[in-house]
This record gives sequence, C-alpha cells and structure tokens, in this order.
Amino acid sequence: MTPEHLANKIIFFDTNCYRFLTRTDASSMKSNLAKMKQKEKENGIQVHLTYLVASELFTHLADPIENQNYQECKKALSIAIEHVDKDYKNFDLNPEYEFYRFLFSTLPEKERERDFSLFSAILKIDESGYNDKYIKENNGSFEQTKEYIQTQKDSWLQLMFDRFIKKYDPESKGWKVFENDEQKKAVVLKEIITA
Repeated sequence: MTPEHLANKIIFFDTNCYRFLTRTDASSMKSNLAKMKQKEKENGIQVHLTYLVASELFTHLADPIENQNYQECKKALSIAIEHVDKDYKNFDLNPEYEFYRFLFSTLPEKERERDFSLFSAILKIDESGYNDKYIKENNGSFEQTKEYIQTQKDSWLQLMFDRFIKKYDPESKGWKVFENDEQKKAVVLKEIITA
C-alpha cells in the first residue's frame, strides 16, 4: 500500500545523488538502482531527470578521461538515464521553460528542441556503451554545454543577488545580508521561511 503522501509524486535526484551512487562497484551500482526503482514503483513515485542535472553531468565529459569528475559523471549519467527508463517524458526541461509553460500553457519550440537535444546526445552516449573514444570524439559538444551552463549559473546568481539580497540590504557588497545586524537578519530569515 502506497503511503498517501507519496502517491503520484514526482521526484528529482540532484547531480551529487547520482555521483554518490557511482562510488561503489558496478554490480552494487546496478543492484542499488534496481532496489530504488522497485521502491519507487511500489509507491507510485515517478522519477524525472532535470535539464540542469543532466547538463552538469554531461559537461564533465569534457574533462580528461583520467579525471575523477569525468569517470564519476560518465557513470552517473548512465545511472540517471537508466533511472528515468531512457524515456523523453521523464526528462524535464530547463526550469525557465517550465515556468514559461506554467504561465502560457505552451513552450517556446526552439528552446524545447535544444533541451531535448541534450537528452538525445546523452542517449547516443548510452548507445555507445559510454565508450571513451566516442565521447572524446564529441568533446566540442561538452565544452559548449559547459560554457552555456556556467553562463546560466552566473546570470542566475547575479539575478538572485540583484533581486533578493539587494532588496533586503541595498548596501550589501556580497552574499551576507546585514552582516553586522542580527535583528534585521532575523527579519529576513523569518520572511524567507514564511514565504
């Protein structure tokens, strides 16, 4: 019997969850994934892979083969793709487009194609058996994705700083809100918690 609070839920694993699952031998990795999928199925839980998680793992394929990030992210991608049953319907778009869909009940077509092209590229890597030679032949794609993701993160952080931190503390010169004023800091914290 599925606990009511879990039924029909969609969950997302973050990048580090998938990376953590790789820190064991291949047999245990597969066994752990099978157990998770069985529990999710028993509890009516759907698993989705977010664009951000997929792209973060994907970008590390630009690292040198002997690099730990490359090895871990290559394995983590294989787990992530298997976790969502290699199905496009379980691949979530860039959060900005999800918000766009919420507002307008549609998606900008060009962006949707770009997001799904990442999933297609990952499936091609999967079809290659995560072959290092195949991956390195396509290194340019990983470099471009890495630059794009970093640009997106930088602009998001700047936006958060401009719209959130500066809203509460216009004099802030960094991420610390009211660095020397505990009372004002407590007001901000309360507002965040109750928002």
